[in-house]
This record gives sequence, structure tokens and C-alpha cells, in this order.
Amino acid sequence: MFWAIVQRIGIEGITMLIFLVMTRLLSPKEFGILGMCYIWIGFIRLFSDLGFPSALIQKKDANEKHFSSMFFLNIIIGVILTLVGISLSGPSAIFFKDKNVQPVMAVLSFCFFIDSFSTMPKVILQKKLKFKSLAIRDIFASIFGGVAGIICALFNFGVWSLVVQALVTSFFGSVLIWHISQWKPHFNEFSFSHIKELWDYSSKILVSEVIKYVAQNYDRLFIGYFWGSTVLGLYSFAYKIAIFPLKELIKSVDSYIFPKFSLQQDDIGSLKKSCFFLLRTANAIFAPFVVLIVLSSSFFVPFIFGEKWHNAIILIQIFSIIGWTYLIISPVTVLMKVLNKLNWIIIWTVLFPTTALLLMWLGKPFGAVVSIVGLTITYIIGAIVSFFICTKLLKTNLKSILIELFPSTISSLGMGLLLIILINSFKSLSFCSPSLSKFILPIGLFLSCILYFLMMKHFDKTVFKDIWGTIVKSI
Repeated sequence: MFWAIVQRIGIEGITMLIFLVMTRLLSPKEFGILGMCYIWIGFIRLFSDLGFPSALIQKKDANEKHFSSMFFLNIIIGVILTLVGISLSGPSAIFFKDKNVQPVMAVLSFCFFIDSFSTMPKVILQKKLKFKSLAIRDIFASIFGGVAGIICALFNFGVWSLVVQALVTSFFGSVLIWHISQWKPHFNEFSFSHIKELWDYSSKILVSEVIKYVAQNYDRLFIGYFWGSTVLGLYSFAYKIAIFPLKELIKSVDSYIFPKFSLQQDDIGSLKKSCFFLLRTANAIFAPFVVLIVLSSSFFVPFIFGEKWHNAIILIQIFSIIGWTYLIISPVTVLMKVLNKLNWIIIWTVLFPTTALLLMWLGKPFGAVVSIVGLTITYIIGAIVSFFICTKLLKTNLKSILIELFPSTISSLGMGLLLIILINSFKSLSFCSPSLSKFILPIGLFLSCILYFLMMKHFDKTVFKDIWGTIVKSI
């Protein structure tokens, strides 16, 4: 688990640093154009492996014939998807009403072919639990790609800087993983029967991934279609700041808690204890973070990223609320999988985006921000529904869940209230000169964080000790 988390945090840390630099050099519109391309590129990518990597990892007796067969099939699929991506680049540009989408998406489509060479070596390393090697590969590939993108941006390549970043990352990722894995395919081992053997499992994975992708990207499609590349760029920027780091970390945690919860599925008492601890821990760590993002974004966004991203502040604040609800929804989704409530998950996957699209559509006449508020309302409803699902599955009551969340929630709100008071007090001081104003936020953050830890010590004396103990055990 440790190296899986290091891999995720390392990549996202580097990506965020590079993203910070690129936001200083590029405009929201250029990020929006890339976002439009990636909506379709991401969908096409779902068919790049047809779910076979999961089938190979799950299959205990997978042999060299399986891996070699899948390697050559992946190359063929990579060529086909590259051509599909190029072919769809024109219609995509028409859909978004932006001609810049066509050439960018066409060039990005070559990533399908490049990535097809690295799929099987990556699967082999995953199957052998060589997450340390994968972490090193992914981190260095991200660095090479990021440096290439920054250099291009410095020379005013615009959106093409982001394209170069993607291509270089894919290329070096393929080169490095071949060097690390030391695996070689053999064409004489290619066998359609071995591919067919994996299809029953992989096809189900493919269907679930397609549904999942649509459920996770309908909002970008909606925003890009109705408001264009600039608004989508601001939207993607806000998402990257407020939700993406949280979501990626939760993915790493989910990869650990799913097998852990699975071992406890016949013991509701232990499962309830583990689930409550997860909710309590996640809220203790991220609830104060969400409050600080909401209250400090108007200060740090112009200072760090520049005034051109000022219009993203309100979106960051809205997304922070969504991030908070995501903390509740994610573990309950894992709980449904563990207890074999797959029909519930399917219903959830259909109803959630349908409700979100309806509320976003109702808010559309009033502008993009109101439409995104509709998305936020959907997540709030989703969190409330998740509470009741949790009570049903764990045979508990709502009061018990709220008791677990109360200490960190009240402490976070107290911290936020103090920060508001301090910022307004400092601003109102007549002697607070412009030279001193830059210290307002750091001082306020420092004092409010102290209050948070003092309140947590009063309301929940053991939470941080328990969190540290869990981290040490996982290492």
C-alpha cells in the first residue's frame, strides 16, 4: 500500500508543481482547449486495453502466452484508436464550436499508439506488486514531460506546450517501463484462444469503466458545449485545485480499504468499526482543508497563479464543498461493492448524473456559476443519501454516524469562523499598510489551525494518534 500511495502522491505532486508553472505561462482558454480534447480522448482510451489488464491481474494462472498475445493485440488496438482519434477530431471541433480542437486532438491521438507498448510491462509489474518500480517510472516520466512542456510554454507554443507535455510523458513512460520490467514478448506465442479466455471477465470491466467514465465527465461535456473553452479552462483549473488531489488520494485509500472491508464482510460489527474510523479520519484530515480553501482562495489564487485566474475563485469555493461531500460518498460506494449491492451501484451510477444534468440544465439560463451550483446540490443530496445507505448496510442509525463526524466538523467550522474574524479585523486596522497586508493570511491561517487542533484535542482526543498508528502499520 505504501508504494502505491507514494506512486500516486509523487505523480500528483509533480503534476501539480508543473501545473502551477504552466498556469503562469498559459491562459484559461488554452487549458480549456486541452480539456475539450481530453473529454473525447479519455473516452476513446477506455477501449485501449478492453479491460484485459484487470483480467490478467485477476487470473492466477496467467502465463507468457497470455501476456505476449495481449501485447500484440494492444499494438493493433493502439494503431486503430490513433486513427479513430484523428478521425473524430473534426467532429469534436464542430461539437464544441472551436476549430482549435481539431489539430490538438489529432496530434494527442498518437499517445494511444505510444502507450500501447507499455501496457503489458506495466501489468506484469503490477501483478508482481512491483509498485516501487512503477512509482519511479511514473515520477520520472512526469518530470521529463513537464520540463518539455514548460520549455515549450516559455517559447510561446501556447496550447501545444500541453500537447508536447503529454507526448513526451507517454514516450518516456514507455521507454522507462521497458528498461525496468526486462520483459520481452514473443510473436510465436500469440494465441487468439488465450485472448478469448480472458474476454468474459475483461468485457464486464470494460462496460463498467464506460459507465463510470460517462458518470464522471458529463459535467465537462456540459460546460464545454454551452460555455466554450475559456469557461471550461476555469472549470478544469478549479477542479484541479479543489477536488483532484483529494480524489486521487481517496483512490489510493480505496485500493486498500476494498480488500480490507472484503475480509470483514461477514462481520458487520468489525465492518462498521472500520467504516466509522475511515469516515472519522477522512473528515478530520480534509474538513479543515476544505474550509481553508473556501476562505483563502481569494488570496492565494491571484498571488500564486495570477490575476487571469481570478474568475476561478468562486468555482474553487464551490468545488471545495463538493470535495467535502465526496469524502462521504466514496467509502459508502466501496461498502456497497463489498456487500455485493451491485444493483444499488448501477442505480446510483444512473440516477446521480441524471439528477446533476437536470439541475445544471435548470441553472443554465442564469449562467455557468448557477449551473455548477446545481451540480453541488446533487453532491449534497448524494451525501445525504449515502448516510442512509450506510445506516441500512451497517445496521446502525444516523445519529451514530453524525457523532463520528461531529468533532472534526465543529472544529473546522470554528477554525473558519476565527479566520474570517481575523482577516476582517486585520483589514479594518487603519495602520495595516499594503506592506503588512501580505501577512494577513499567513497569520490568520496559523492561528486558526492552532484553534482547530485545540478543539480537536477537546472533542476527539485520540483521532490523530489513531491516524498515525494506521499509517505506521501500513508501511
